[in-house]
Amino acid sequence: MAKESTGWKKQAKQEMQERAMGRYYKVTPGAHTLRILPNKKGVDYPPFLIVRVHRNVGPNKAFIRCGKKAKSGEGSCWLCDKKIPQLEASSKKSLLQKAKEMVANEQAVFQVAWIDDNEKWHGPKVLILGIAKQTLANRLITFIANPKVDYTDPVKGRNIYVERTGTGLKDTRYSDLAAEDEATKVPSGILAKLENFLDIVGRYDEENMKA
Repeated sequence: MAKESTGWKKQAKQEMQERAMGRYYKVTPGAHTLRILPNKKGVDYPPFLIVRVHRNVGPNKAFIRCGKKAKSGEGSCWLCDKKIPQLEASSKKSLLQKAKEMVANEQAVFQVAWIDDNEKWHGPKVLILGIAKQTLANRLITFIANPKVDYTDPVKGRNIYVERTGTGLKDTRYSDLAAEDEATKVPSGILAKLENFLDIVGRYDEENMKA
């Protein structure tokens, strides 16, 4: 009896894992070989977007764009200006907790591809990381902004290696970022699926936020 090939089984497992991820890429514990993909508008535009967002909004714990600008905090936002202060004025612990969970924070949004252990490309997926000093988002932006190397060019760019250990805010650690020595070309099928960043994060919509 001929020996059964298990190649398709590995492929099927990988495909199911990718489907289970949904739209977003998560840097789980372990090693990751990532490619930060270019902006769909072209290589002259930043390959990331920094926005203020609210999490855990409403019964569905929605992820919603804040109306205020990142960094400066300028602008108006119904949650920031009206709803959260209203909850913070309450004496109920449950409402105070809701207010805390919904406070806006800055997030860096990337689109990434990755290479698995069998050197097969996958993606694109959306990678969203909180941005602050020493966070992975901050380190990634600093790394790819190196004027001597173009890491995000779809033809001449380079893949980036990072390893995560631990879980939770206190125990999570990331290795130093390292790039592959040689440039690699991103498959055209992945580039064809790139999205506009505004389609990913949306625009501020007060009525939708209230709803």
